[in-house]
Amino acid sequence: MSDIKKYGKATFTILSIVVVVVILWYAIFRFISSSHVIHSYQLPVMQSDTVHLNEKTLKIGSFNIAHGRGGKKGASNRQSRSKEDLLQHLDNIAMQIKDAELDIIVLNEVDFSAAWSFHVNQASHIAEQAGYPYLVEQRNMDVTFPFYEYKFGNAILSRHPVVESEFLEFTPYSIWEAQLVGNHNGMLSMLQTPLGQIGVIAIHLEYRSEEIRVDAARQINNLAKASKLPIVAAGDFNSTPIAFSGARVTSSGLNALSCLLGEGGFQASPNIKNVASYFTFPSEQPAIKIDWVLETGTLEFIKGDVHRSDLSDHFMVTSVLKTADNVESGQSLQAGVFAGEGKCK
Repeated sequence: MSDIKKYGKATFTILSIVVVVVILWYAIFRFISSSHVIHSYQLPVMQSDTVHLNEKTLKIGSFNIAHGRGGKKGASNRQSRSKEDLLQHLDNIAMQIKDAELDIIVLNEVDFSAAWSFHVNQASHIAEQAGYPYLVEQRNMDVTFPFYEYKFGNAILSRHPVVESEFLEFTPYSIWEAQLVGNHNGMLSMLQTPLGQIGVIAIHLEYRSEEIRVDAARQINNLAKASKLPIVAAGDFNSTPIAFSGARVTSSGLNALSCLLGEGGFQASPNIKNVASYFTFPSEQPAIKIDWVLETGTLEFIKGDVHRSDLSDHFMVTSVLKTADNVESGQSLQAGVFAGEGKCK
């Protein structure tokens, strides 16, 4: 009986030590994670002869790749049966991006190191396969346990040099959640392009609250209005304008996309309509457009497109922009369905 008690006590002691080590490991890495929020790389890749690189236009895209799990809504992030399956899926995503001949693309829900995706840096892999030499990573979730990491967020892949990048901290849905694991934040990167220097905001707004999204929209508006450079905001906004199907509003009737397109002075491509062919989510049965490329009015849209595939539960969206003639910063060229969309207060 004494041996059983000794064995039980020893087991309890070992388990206690393991728990303490795991907690300390998590706490230390979580504490220092803020210093690793944004990483910028120049990758040793060769740009393809087929890439866009038009000196008179910019082609910019946004793609929520859903951690590389595929197009089934609600599927587990561990959808890939093997690392090889995952890499093949990422190669297919890279091929779609490459075929679209994009100068710049914002990726959402991209893993930088996550146990459920074999700790593959998905952003780096896609950039290398699609031929993008410049990569910026911004973490929304950053949690580390012994032998397990969960780091993912937004990324900007660019064929043009990155001058500098800035972390954008948005109001969290939960302060405790933000402290313990992370938050839906964003980043602003300044890129040197053939159209001059522009700012690209990469964002994936909070999906649980329009109030939180509107608050982020106000912050984005203030940032854009303070900038003397053209600003492009791209990503999964988890919001669609009040005029569009599936729009959600706050208790006071505010809407994040309408706020950006109204008082914010942002534009969306005028050829985009409230019809199924422009909806982006979910890819199995598209019902709403929540993935966007917006800009502040110092550039001009030529067109916007939605690229349908089963590679994610979101569709990739792209827009072609050019320099706008005789347009001052913040002056909108937008007309039609988006004009005067909404207020932010």
